[in-house]
Amino acid sequence: RDTMKKLMKKLIFILLAVGLPLGVATLANPAALTLADWPAMTVLALGAFGIQWLAFIPARIFQTERFYDLTRSITYIALTLAACAGAPTSPDAERDPVALERAIELPAAPRASLKAVDGEQMACYALPAAEQLADRLDASQALAEQAKHLRDTAVALDAEAAEQLASTNACRQAAADQAADAAVEVWLWRVVSGVLSVVLLGVAL
Repeated sequence: RDTMKKLMKKLIFILLAVGLPLGVATLANPAALTLADWPAMTVLALGAFGIQWLAFIPARIFQTERFYDLTRSITYIALTLAACAGAPTSPDAERDPVALERAIELPAAPRASLKAVDGEQMACYALPAAEQLADRLDASQALAEQAKHLRDTAVALDAEAAEQLASTNACRQAAADQAADAAVEVWLWRVVSGVLSVVLLGVAL
């Protein structure tokens, strides 16, 4: 009977030592964070236990603690690499970059000669100068159209930036709400696990 009682105590301690950390890790895991379709924190906790259990076999056989430091290093490195490999990445922005056109250069203004026509001073241009003036007017109109296009592009970019800012704020608020809910769940789990631990220890003793 004493042997059975000692065995029950050991089993209860093992269940508590494994179950409580796994439960806390599962409840503390963010909703969207997974590894191999399992909660990431649970997988990492199981990995830590698995490495320790495997290292226990040679340590038990050879009755030595030489593997302690090596096991600790392997556990740290393995869990760090697994966490980095499973970390979510930010999606690339699904939009084309906006390329601004080069500003149109206006040709030099032609020289005009002033002549009196019906008592009024009027600017007169020779034929080459008139053609140059027509080119300048065409360039001015094209420059005005380019300025309008740039203004419309700036307005569109402002609207897109406002939309992205609103989306970012909504994601932050959702993350904050999830973190608050997770914190409540973790504290509830701690209280329940503490009560269960006391009850199980009382039964075992």
